[in-house]
Amino acid sequence: MDRRMRSDPSARFHLPTVGHHRADHNGWHSPKTRLTTHVFIGIKETFMNGRKYSRWPLALAFCLAVISTSASAFTGIDAAAGAASGAGAGGGQRKEANLSESDQLAIAALRSLMSLPPEQALPRIRKVLEGQRSDDVKARAVFVLSQIESPEASQLLADLAAKGQGRTQIEAIRSLGIRGDAAAMQAVHALVNDTRPEVRSATREAMIIANDRAGLLQIAKSATDEDDVRSAIEALGAIGGTKELRELADSGVASAPLMTALAISGDKESLLRLIKSETNADTRVEGLRALGLLSEKLSSTEWQDLYASMPDAKQKRAVLNGLVIASDDQTLLALYRKEQDSKMKREILRTLSIVGGDAALDAIDAAIEGQQP
Repeated sequence: MDRRMRSDPSARFHLPTVGHHRADHNGWHSPKTRLTTHVFIGIKETFMNGRKYSRWPLALAFCLAVISTSASAFTGIDAAAGAASGAGAGGGQRKEANLSESDQLAIAALRSLMSLPPEQALPRIRKVLEGQRSDDVKARAVFVLSQIESPEASQLLADLAAKGQGRTQIEAIRSLGIRGDAAAMQAVHALVNDTRPEVRSATREAMIIANDRAGLLQIAKSATDEDDVRSAIEALGAIGGTKELRELADSGVASAPLMTALAISGDKESLLRLIKSETNADTRVEGLRALGLLSEKLSSTEWQDLYASMPDAKQKRAVLNGLVIASDDQTLLALYRKEQDSKMKREILRTLSIVGGDAALDAIDAAIEGQQP
């Protein structure tokens, strides 16, 4: 890792501030702008503010994770944008090349509805949704419906989310998240206890898109399915729900996903408190590794004290793993100098070689010469 990137503030990666924007056109608005805004604000708040350049891969991973939860929505958005601008190619259109001619024509017709007033577009969308068209066509109809700002459109979207079938229902739930208003999120909340895992998953995706931290917190507290709880906790970390995660931590919940989420959200105090109070060694190990995401918030002394407090080699190695993530060669060198156990000293030297830098070379040269670095 380039030392300049770790020490020079000018080398840090900063994202531009992204503001909310609305482009009105006959009652339509741009959910892509809304969703993209949430993604980049989330990255900036969660990863970028004061963080080191070495954190940018995590920011990118978060971006891809959020986008992947609404990949189908983006497909529709991109295709609609391409149609509006007259672009002849795009991700959505390449996908449509695999559809039947009838479906391609129907989707083109649905695109054209985006230039019509809502009172003319809605009856035609309803006809598609109530008819026998393919899932691809109905999914596009749901997307177009999500662009209409009218009480009737909102109600139809909520009805599809509650009573729809298969892909149409899932797309409707996600689209409610893109809308993100109180009525839309009320419809999403009504489905969080659905018996079908795919529906529950779609509700969490909608909450991520809408930045609905309260909804995700409620799932984390009350869901009976462990996967649902884990997913909600991870989502809170991804969208910067520090307050909500702290509430979970204060309630006595201790889990590896919660520790990772606290690290991603930047809450060092809550994470350290959980690590120190955790009695399960495996869970504590995950928390120690997650500390590496908070490298700039932990001093070298804190790392060294934490290492010294670990009761066994496995947990000490977890601290070393955290320091690898943090790229903290100086703290590793300090631990190497202090360590009296020959096996752990070799372990630290190996870890130093992974991180690299001058400190690693100093330790390697000293070991070869039989001296203390």
